[in-house]
Amino acid sequence: MSWVTLRQFRWTTRTGPDDLPLVYGIAPYGDLRKLPVDVADVILVNAMAPTASLRIEYATRVDELRLLRSCLLDKADGALHLAGGGFASSSPHVRRFVSESFGLGMLSAAVQSAYEWVAGPDALRDFDALPVSLARKYAKSRVRPDLLFRTADLLLAGEARGRSSRPAASTLQQEKRLNTLLPWVDAHKQPLVMTWAHLTEAGVTVNLYSSAEGGSWLDAPIGESRPPSSNLYLDVPTEDVPTEDVPADDVPAGAAGDARAPVDPDGPPGAGPDAERPPPRSTGPGSAEAMFSAGRETLPLLTRQLYASAPETPVRLADRRLRGRWVPVDPVHPDRGTFLLGVLEEPLSPRDGRVLTERLRARNRDVAVAGGVTVAVRDRLLVATSALREGQPWDLLVD
Repeated sequence: MSWVTLRQFRWTTRTGPDDLPLVYGIAPYGDLRKLPVDVADVILVNAMAPTASLRIEYATRVDELRLLRSCLLDKADGALHLAGGGFASSSPHVRRFVSESFGLGMLSAAVQSAYEWVAGPDALRDFDALPVSLARKYAKSRVRPDLLFRTADLLLAGEARGRSSRPAASTLQQEKRLNTLLPWVDAHKQPLVMTWAHLTEAGVTVNLYSSAEGGSWLDAPIGESRPPSSNLYLDVPTEDVPTEDVPADDVPAGAAGDARAPVDPDGPPGAGPDAERPPPRSTGPGSAEAMFSAGRETLPLLTRQLYASAPETPVRLADRRLRGRWVPVDPVHPDRGTFLLGVLEEPLSPRDGRVLTERLRARNRDVAVAGGVTVAVRDRLLVATSALREGQPWDLLVD
């Protein structure tokens, strides 16, 4: 299991001139944390993302996913970090693809890990996550989250950003994005979290933003405490932060830093005695509920195409045929391990997919500690990656 540095922030709101909520302030919450994440979880959600035309080929998706995997390495202590020179010498659009894919995957992995930390490992057995881009009629709308998370008692919207640079001192970019989403949050009474994942050769820092207005399972400490002296970024000057991979519409005009004083998350305008009991969540058009249902309807189209175009194997998993092929993580350096995108004949429920994931991880735990194999299963899709094996190591998936 890998780990990343987690920093938690809370935003508070005020009412704007058009009676819509605006960010009042963003303040740090708690100390530095060490959050366990699984690389397979980072990659899996990207396997579910549809193309613009809804036409997808297995070989194309594998090439995309193993590019992302090839940029992620574990240090000796398990710290996840960016692979070196190859990424820096890549073209800007390749760096953006990797950064954005990592951001989406890290949102999924971090929220899952945080939820498991608070609610216990059994809670993840009913945990489901879907990219909102699967909900085709909402995918082109600017005012929408990136991911939706669902359990028996939770529907959570998530917004993701990925950067191949150190975290900046200013929160103006985060405030700008939140201000585009808060009207949707307010209209649908929908809980929202946002992550900005920073992937560098020094390590990974995930900034997790949540609302201070109302109780949340995110109020509890998440992950292990990490001493401030081990923070990779405390001594990094703001002016040294590269911005070449930041989309233009994410950078506020004239943003040179946030001159406002830190805001106390316990005492801003907007919070009140009723904040602990949010109003009922909306289920109408454009709501998270509607997006989740639409995404669930689209996912089978994606997985059917992947299964139809994937190579056959003699392997069965969970009493289902499995298609796919192990490929080198890095075609130029085959000693960097092997990667598999598998597609099952029939879908598994969120609970059955999680149980299978846990069983396969437990079976290979000794190898995984040494950087061996990690697995994640959801619906009809399976992601596995082994740092120590080459060829077609199907024995790693014996159920």
